[in-house]
Amino acid sequence: MTRNEFIRLCGITVAGGLGASLLNGCASAYYFARFEIQERKLSIPVSEFFVTQGKKIKPRKFVLLRIPQFNYPICVFRISATDYTAVLMECTHRSCELQNQGYYLVCPCHGSEFTCRGQVKNPPAEDDLKTFSVKSSEQFIHVEI
Repeated sequence: MTRNEFIRLCGITVAGGLGASLLNGCASAYYFARFEIQERKLSIPVSEFFVTQGKKIKPRKFVLLRIPQFNYPICVFRISATDYTAVLMECTHRSCELQNQGYYLVCPCHGSEFTCRGQVKNPPAEDDLKTFSVKSSEQFIHVEI
C-alpha cells in the first residue's frame, strides 16, 4: 500500500465514523404520543407511557403532544402510575421552547428552569408555566386544554 492510498483509506474511515455518529445524534430522544381529541379534552392511551426495550417494558418519564392551537408542545409527565402532570413548553421569560431534562424543563435562551409541575426552579423566569388539569383512568390519561 502506498502512502497516498493509506492516507485516503484513513480519511474514508474517519469520515465514515463521523457520519455514522452524526446520524445517531440526529435521532430524537423525545416521543410525540398519539392521542384523541374531543372538544377540549385530549385522551392519551396509558400504553403511550411505556416503551419496549428488548424483552423489558419500561415506563417513559414523559411524552409530548403537538396540538394545532398551541405554538408549543405540551409535555405530559408520568410521576407515578396514577399521578400525571401536563405543562405547555413555552418559557414565561422570553417565550422560547423549553427542552426536557427528565423531570424538569430548561430554557435554552436564558437558562430558566421549571419543575415537572410547571413551577419556576431557577430564574430569570418569574412566572410558572401554563399547566393543564390531568385525570387518569385505567386505559387513558385525560388532559383538559
